[in-house]
Amino acid sequence: MKSPALVLFFKGILLLIILASCSLTTLFLLNVPLSKSLLNENKNLVNFILLITMAFYFLGSIPFGLILTKAGGLGDIRKIGSGNIGATNVLRAGNKSIAAATLFLDALKGFLCVFIASSEVSLNYVTNLIPVTALLEDYHGIPLKIVLQLLAATVALLGHLYPVWLSFKGGKGIATLAGILLSLSPTIWITAIALWIVIFLKTRLSSLAAICALVLTPAVTFVIEGAPLGLWLTGISTLLLWRHKDNAKRLITGKEGKIGTKGIDAKK
Repeated sequence: MKSPALVLFFKGILLLIILASCSLTTLFLLNVPLSKSLLNENKNLVNFILLITMAFYFLGSIPFGLILTKAGGLGDIRKIGSGNIGATNVLRAGNKSIAAATLFLDALKGFLCVFIASSEVSLNYVTNLIPVTALLEDYHGIPLKIVLQLLAATVALLGHLYPVWLSFKGGKGIATLAGILLSLSPTIWITAIALWIVIFLKTRLSSLAAICALVLTPAVTFVIEGAPLGLWLTGISTLLLWRHKDNAKRLITGKEGKIGTKGIDAKK
């Protein structure tokens, strides 16, 4: 039998490895050589990338659904319905205003991470830290702004999905991704929201609308925004689809609950 503490320990180690990989990938895209000596030469830039990686992870990991339901006297949202900390499960707790606030704040934290990363202050600071030889390159065809945005977006989502405060059991990422997309590309955000609304209005199934939007939006992104953002969104959508695997099983068996109907399945 596996020890819960041991499982959490290894989950924590795995998360640290993933976050470190995000930082190293960012440095690679910034044309900073990854040898030990050259990393030491650029330690200010390395430290800054590591700092914002952890800062955006922790910002993304704030569990607004849990905080708001407890503050509103609804109890522990993890013990209600599916146990998920997202807005859909908060709605199941019976308070629409708290559910709306959870949706807004989960989206806001994703938006803010990307917005801060792409601000003039961040861009100018990183530009001043990048070695002159790296500045002569083209960042592997990806603009500096996009490199920093995708780092912020990735680790913010990881924070929401796997918050250290909740034993790495977080939400499913749809609201946070929506906020990220609004900051990355309003056009893609409108596309994703429109897909979600159309499918939801026809089916009243929030999970089905989310799954369809996750499947279709990356293809549109490739056409409108190009390969860097399209590839990133494909990877992120794959991760979020996996997080919706239980919803997919219930959709197939017809047991998934609908929003706005009585007697919805508590395990949505």
